[in-house]
Formats: sequence, C-alpha cells, structure tokens
Amino acid sequence: MIAAAARRRLRRQQWLAGVVMLAAPLLASSLPPAGLPAWIGPVFFVAGLAAFFPNLPYFKAYKHALIATGQALGGDGEAQAWAHLVQAQRAGLAVAAAPALVAAVGLPLGLEPVAALLLTGASLTLWLLYRLPRLLQ
Repeated sequence: MIAAAARRRLRRQQWLAGVVMLAAPLLASSLPPAGLPAWIGPVFFVAGLAAFFPNLPYFKAYKHALIATGQALGGDGEAQAWAHLVQAQRAGLAVAAAPALVAAVGLPLGLEPVAALLLTGASLTLWLLYRLPRLLQ
C-alpha cells in the first residue's frame, strides 16, 4: 500500500512540475514588453543556461534514492526509501524548473522567444530524467 501511494505521489508531482514548466513561459509571453535595453535578453539566456548546473547534485541524489528504493523493496526500510525518493524527486524537479522560470521572467524583459523556447525545452528534458523507471512501477 505504501509503494502504490508513493508511486501516485511521484507521478502527480512530476506532472505538476511539468505543467509549471510549460505554463510559466506561456503566461509570461502574454505580458507586455518592458522596453529595456537589448542587452538584457542575452543576460537572461546566460542565466538560464547557468541554471542547469545546480541540477547535477540533485539528479545524483535522485539516482541514489532510486537505487536504494529498488534494494529496499519488500524489506523493513521500504517505507523510508519511498519517502526519501519522493523528497529527492521533489527537490530535483524544483531545480529542473529553474531554466523555464528564468525564461518566464526574461520574456517580458527582452528575452527572445526562441531563447525562451530553448530554455523551456531544456527544462522539460531535465523533467524527463526524473520520471519513475519501469522497474519500480
């Protein structure tokens, strides 16, 4: 029962993060431009690219939590392993959304739509890394 509830929670928080990653730039694109200097847009693009690097330790923690959960299946520490996996995925998805959120902030401030699309697509690629593998489903 604990595993089924954890699986539902993992799927729900992953889809919610995906919706946030898509909705934020879409909503920001409807805002009027701020009329700032043209050099502001590339600064936001570089900031969005820099937002990828904090994801590395979070993905490593998620990967280790997946391995620990797979090893704990059917054992005494299974509930704790699932709880740790949910927490690791939540933290990783929050950091994976950073490039899309930088794009959402940058769109009304001068970031080009193509650059925002690239940052959002990159966030969605990171989002795919945090899905639950079939071995644990």
